[in-house]
Amino acid sequence: MRKKSSVIAVILTAVLILTSVTALASPAKAAEPVTGVPATVTGGDVMGYRYDGVDTFFAIPYGTAERFQPAQAASWEGMYCANVMGEVCPQSAHDTAARDLFNSFPYNMILTESENNCLNLNVWTQGTGTEAARPVIVWLHGGGYSAGSSLMFNFYFGEAMARAYDVVFVSVNHRLNCLGYFDVSAYGDAYKYSANVGQMDIQLALQWVQDNIAAFGGDSSNVTIIGQSGGGGKVTTLMSTPSAKGLFQKAVALSGGSAQITRTTEQSQAEAAAVVEYLGLEGSDDEIVQALVDLPYEELFAACTAAGVSYGPVVDGDYIPTGTYEISADIPFIASNVLGEFSTNYAEVVPYSPNYDVHNMLAYMDDEAVAAQYVSKWGEDYGPQIMEAFAAAYPNHPMKDGLYLNDRYNGFGAFGMLDAMASYGGTCYNSLLAYDYAMYGGIVPIHTASSIPFWFNNVDDIPEFIAGDEEGAYAMGTAVSGALAAFAYTGNPSTEDLEWEAYTPENGATMVFDGANSEMKYNFFDKEIFDLISEAPSSSGESAAEDAEAAEEAEAEGESEEGESEEGESAEGESADSEGDSSDVALVEIPDEYTQVKVFNGTYGFGDAEITAATNDDFSRFFFTFVTFGEAQAVEGTVDDGIINVEYDLTGFMGMDAQWIWDDAVASENPWTAR
Repeated sequence: MRKKSSVIAVILTAVLILTSVTALASPAKAAEPVTGVPATVTGGDVMGYRYDGVDTFFAIPYGTAERFQPAQAASWEGMYCANVMGEVCPQSAHDTAARDLFNSFPYNMILTESENNCLNLNVWTQGTGTEAARPVIVWLHGGGYSAGSSLMFNFYFGEAMARAYDVVFVSVNHRLNCLGYFDVSAYGDAYKYSANVGQMDIQLALQWVQDNIAAFGGDSSNVTIIGQSGGGGKVTTLMSTPSAKGLFQKAVALSGGSAQITRTTEQSQAEAAAVVEYLGLEGSDDEIVQALVDLPYEELFAACTAAGVSYGPVVDGDYIPTGTYEISADIPFIASNVLGEFSTNYAEVVPYSPNYDVHNMLAYMDDEAVAAQYVSKWGEDYGPQIMEAFAAAYPNHPMKDGLYLNDRYNGFGAFGMLDAMASYGGTCYNSLLAYDYAMYGGIVPIHTASSIPFWFNNVDDIPEFIAGDEEGAYAMGTAVSGALAAFAYTGNPSTEDLEWEAYTPENGATMVFDGANSEMKYNFFDKEIFDLISEAPSSSGESAAEDAEAAEEAEAEGESEEGESEEGESAEGESADSEGDSSDVALVEIPDEYTQVKVFNGTYGFGDAEITAATNDDFSRFFFTFVTFGEAQAVEGTVDDGIINVEYDLTGFMGMDAQWIWDDAVASENPWTAR
C-alpha cells in the first residue's frame, strides 16, 4: 500500500510540475494571429494588419507635391503595403537619436526623412470594412512648424484610443520648415501659396478623410482635429481657413495655438528675399525660383537658417484671409495647458540634460530650502505671498511645484483663444493637466510628455515616468482620454465621472486633471499666483511688468531715432540700454544675419527672438531687448567662459535660462556668433 501511495505521489508531483511549467510558458490571454487587412481608398488598394482587435495602416500616401507648390491627391498601382512606418519631412534642426528613457524632446523613434514621400497618414480602427459610423480623431503633431512627425513618440500612436473607445484615429505627416512655410510667392504665380503649403497638406489629408474614412468604419461628418504645441497652432490655423470649413466639426488645441495669426506676406516675402541675397542668386524671377527649387534640401535649410527665416502660416488675404477663427464659432473647442509647460524643472533634474544638478531635484529640497527659493526668486515681500497663493490654488501639490510655473494668463496660456471663441459666440472648454510624474522625486508637468500620453490613453508607453504611482497615472489617463473620447462622440467632454462645464470669461471655468484629484475649478482659480509674480521685482529691481514696459519704451525710442549712427545706438537705431548701470556700455553693431537668433533651453530649440543689444567694452556684460511674440522685454546677460548667459521670461511664456556660445576668436569683429 505504501509503495502504491508513493507511486501516486510521484505521479501527482510530476503533473503539478508540468502544470506549473505550462502555466509559466502560456500567455495569460491567447492572442489571435496577426492577419492582413485590405482596404480600398481613392488612391488605390492598401494592406494593413490586424492585431488584438485593432487594424493598423501606416503611411498611406494622401498626396504628392512639387517643391513650394500645393500637393495633389496621390494614387498608385497594385496593393500598397501599409504595414511599415513611413517617411517624414526632412528637418535638419533635429538629428535622429537613439531611444532615451527620459528624454521627451529629441527623437525617440528612428525615422527616415524624405521630401518626396512625406505626405502620408496613419489609421487605427476596429472597423475596417464595416458600416458602423465611428467618430474620427485626427492628430496634428507638434514641433512648431519646422520639426516633428506623427510617429516621433510611441505615445503618439492611436491604437489605444481605437481599442478603448472604438474611435477611428488618424495621424498626419506633412511638409515643414522651408518646404512647407517658405514664401517664394514673389517669384511666380505658381508659388502663390508657398507660404502655407504645409497647412494645405493637412487640409488635403482632411479631404482624404472625408473621401475615405468610411472604408475604415469612420464617420466623415464627425471629425475632431487635435494638435499639441505647434500642432495646436495648426489646429487654430485650420479654424481660420475658409476652404477647410466642413472638413472637421470639433477642435482641440493643447499647449499651443493662437487667436490671431500675425505673420504677414510682407514679412515672409522679405525673408525669402534675404535668402536669395544670402545665396547670391541673380537673374529673372523664373531663374531665381528654379534655383531654389533645384537646391538640395540641406543647402536650402542652411540658407534659410542663416538668413533668419522663421516658419509659420501667413495671412495672405486669400488662403488665410484674416488670421482669426470667427468662421469656426460653430465648432466646439477645447484649449488646454500643462502646469509647468517649458519650466526648467525637468531639464534640471533629468541626467541627460546639460543643466543637470542633483541639488535641483525636488526630492532633495526640504521645506526650508523651498521657502528660501521663493524668496530668492521673488523677494522677501512677494516670495511668501506667492507661496501662500500657490498653496491655496493647489492644496494637493508640494510647495516645490510653485517654483516651476509658466504664466498661463499671458503669452502661452489658452485664455486668449478661449476668450476669442467666447466673443464669437462659440462653445469652448478649458483644461489644465497638473499631475506630477513620480520619477526623480516628482517632476512638475512638462510640455508634450505630461500631456499626450494621457490624452491618447498611452500611459503604458511611459513606464519610467509613472513607476511608483501607476495607480494615479492610470487614473489620470482614463480621465483625460475619456474626456477626449466623449468630446469626439458628442462635442461635450463631460464623462460619467467628471462633469466638464464650458468656459466663459465670466466663470473662468477650468477642468484641472490631477490624477485622483481631478475636478472643476472656477473664477480663474490660480490667477493670483501670476498676478503676484508679475508684480514681484526681477533681477533688475523692477517688476516683470515694469521691465516689459521699459523695454517697449526703449524699442519705441530706438525706432524714432532710426537712421542715426552716433555712439549708443545699434545699426538700426534701436536702443537696448534700458536697465542696470550702463554708463560704461556702448551699443555694438549687430550684423543683419544675427538680428534673429534661435532661443534654446538646454536641448530643446524653441523659437525666434529679435534682439537689440549693448555691451561694455570687454564684452563681460550684455544688455538685450528681446522682441518675442510682438512683445519687448529688457534683460541683462553676463559672459562666463565664453558663454553669454541671459535670463529672460519671454513675456510670461516660460521661465528659463538662455545661452549663446560666444566665440572669443571673432569677438572683435562680431560678438554675435552663435552656435
